[in-house]
Amino acid sequence: MRFEKSEILNFSNLFTLLICFFPFSTVIGNLIVNINILLICILGLIFKFKNSLNFKSNYFIKILFFFFSLVFITSLLAFFKNYDTLNETKDFLRNFLKSIFFLRFLLLVLIIKLLIDENLINFKFIFYFYGCFALLIGLDTIYQNFNGYNILGYQKFGSSPSGVYFDELIVGSYIQRFSFFAIFLITLFFKDKKIISNFLLFLSIIILFSSAFYSSNRMPFVLFIFGLIIFSFFEKKYIFTILISLIVSGLFVDYTADKRQRDYYTSSFIGNTKRIAETFFNYLNKNNNKIKKTKSEEFSERGSGHVIVFKNAFHFFKENKIFGVGLKNYYKYCQDNSDDDKVYICTNHPHNYYLDILVSNGILNLLIFITLYVLILLQSLKILFFSKNLNPEYRKMLLTVFITFLLELFPIRSSGAFFTTGNASFTFLILAFLISMNSNLKKINI
Repeated sequence: MRFEKSEILNFSNLFTLLICFFPFSTVIGNLIVNINILLICILGLIFKFKNSLNFKSNYFIKILFFFFSLVFITSLLAFFKNYDTLNETKDFLRNFLKSIFFLRFLLLVLIIKLLIDENLINFKFIFYFYGCFALLIGLDTIYQNFNGYNILGYQKFGSSPSGVYFDELIVGSYIQRFSFFAIFLITLFFKDKKIISNFLLFLSIIILFSSAFYSSNRMPFVLFIFGLIIFSFFEKKYIFTILISLIVSGLFVDYTADKRQRDYYTSSFIGNTKRIAETFFNYLNKNNNKIKKTKSEEFSERGSGHVIVFKNAFHFFKENKIFGVGLKNYYKYCQDNSDDDKVYICTNHPHNYYLDILVSNGILNLLIFITLYVLILLQSLKILFFSKNLNPEYRKMLLTVFITFLLELFPIRSSGAFFTTGNASFTFLILAFLISMNSNLKKINI
């Protein structure tokens, strides 16, 4: 029995609100994020079966199926490989069960694509909502930086503002993630008022730039600037406003930041970046690899710690090239296989999405994921450059999601763990948007 039109409208509003709620669920915690995802999936399945709808596949979805299948298979293999040791079996069994639960993100992509195919999601409202979220947490972070506490009464975490995320220094990541929705909000909502649009864009960039800087999340800050450059390339009429905004923002943070904050981005960030690059090229040099380094030499090149973490990931990958060590088994494997003659930092993950997939699932699944990433970006670029008579609002929406997805999965960046709830939920939510927008040029509800 199919739903009546009024019921479909109610479902449409409910789905839109649930997707709008996503950024706020990240503030509350992973439990609420998971409940939000499950509600979208369960209600989506109810709507699907009540209306006898079918999932419409394309080659992006097929590649995604292969990726999730290997996530499951590699964790299953890791479980059986360690089945003989009781204590390890418990750890690997727990992580194998997590790999099953990880399939919820595949279902999330399928459900959102189905809802978009049926024109049940109000994209513009969602984008406006995400844009407001970015500006609000940006203003809150700036307020906390100068006053020591934010509008909710949370104090700084150490010497850096953590904003609404209390004791986690991740607010810069979320500012970067939702920043281009804020730019979309300004440039579209005030599209017919050039002076107001440019002035508000100017203020918005100052807010986002300054808050990202103060958050001490260096990579999101750099990626935000990189994203603005890409946006300027496609929206050339805003180049002057963006350039002036960046200059004013730079002068503002240079004047207001303390010495620690400035050093954090100059000597520390630039120095560590150079060290990582030098170590990487030395790692590729076979002659250099034959030279055994002392522990003091190893520590001298560690910088922020990413050098050794990245080297660890490559080292353990070479021992598990095809299938990896399984989902969330990296820390356990690092502890059990560390060489006393070398310096190791056993972290929960390798601090890079691609290294995380490489070590956890092996080279095959990494290649599948890279293929998906490259193909969806190329398809988006093809539409942005060559599609004639493309709705201007739709083009700007696609550009927003394109930049967001590009930055989130930018290969040469340090990051959190790929397989965590917070990172995976955002990645696959944006991926679902991008797949759907590439497949439904004339059906998107704007």
